[in-house]
Amino acid sequence: AGPHVERIANELTASSPVTLVIDDYHLIDNPRVDDALERLIELAPETFLLVLGTRIDPALRLSRPRVRSQLVEIRADRLRFDAGEAHLLLDNRQLTSEQAASLCERTEGWAAGLVLAGLSLDRSDDHDSFVEAFQGDDRLVVDYLTEEYLAGVGETDRQRMLESAVLDQMTGPLIDAVCGSDDGARWLRTLASANQLVIGLDNTDTAFRYHHLLRDLLLLEAERDIAHRLADLHLAAAHWHHEHGDTYQAIHHFISGDDLVTAGDLIAVHATKLLNDGQFSTVMALLARLGDLPEHHSRSAGTKGWMDFSTGRFTSARRY
Repeated sequence: AGPHVERIANELTASSPVTLVIDDYHLIDNPRVDDALERLIELAPETFLLVLGTRIDPALRLSRPRVRSQLVEIRADRLRFDAGEAHLLLDNRQLTSEQAASLCERTEGWAAGLVLAGLSLDRSDDHDSFVEAFQGDDRLVVDYLTEEYLAGVGETDRQRMLESAVLDQMTGPLIDAVCGSDDGARWLRTLASANQLVIGLDNTDTAFRYHHLLRDLLLLEAERDIAHRLADLHLAAAHWHHEHGDTYQAIHHFISGDDLVTAGDLIAVHATKLLNDGQFSTVMALLARLGDLPEHHSRSAGTKGWMDFSTGRFTSARRY
């Protein structure tokens, strides 16, 4: 390919400005194509502009053009729709600005998600109910995510994605603790590099989360395929978070793992700190998730009584 690339570069030098657009570059899996493109970038004149459309970072060495300010990167955060843009996109559906903003929030401004929401909305007679219920189990969303994002995932990776879907945020050590692996950090970086719906939360590639709609789908499949393991996955996450000082996440996962007694104990121990941090509604929400535990668990009863007293429900407070 070398001589061909050099000939193309020479012709570009002798021609007027040229822009080459290559869409879906993420489908390229031949390193010879990457090498040829890198060589073209190196030899081409300043009048040459290359535009790549890709869902993942291309396997190109881009450090040099990046340092030389010859590279413009338009990433997901800049492509994300805001509420006003979402309203314009969905304008012919006669949505209110509040309904459009809600769909924008649920799709995280993802253009394809908004388009799919609009197509599903065309089938609905009740906009309010549709907007309130829209999530990753929408039929069109399921089909799109399955065909475009999960169809090419190997069975081992798919299994780990289902297991890790119980997590709000993911780090390598947490993945290892929950999934029983020993390469969680590397796996997360590799997964994020190949899937734009796995979102990095920092600049060091250590913390990630799934896009809301993708996580909805993964949880749906997890309920179908590994329902018998979900409680154990939550408990593994709970113990890891407890050991690492994240009380709220520990309580959340103990409740989801159906260990309500441990969750109630932790709420009782940490309620004062949570309240001092201004998390009154958080404590109330956690207590509500305990069901009838305060009826027969003294520490939960004490916490419930104190919260009732604080909100003026004195009869209930005295009972607990």
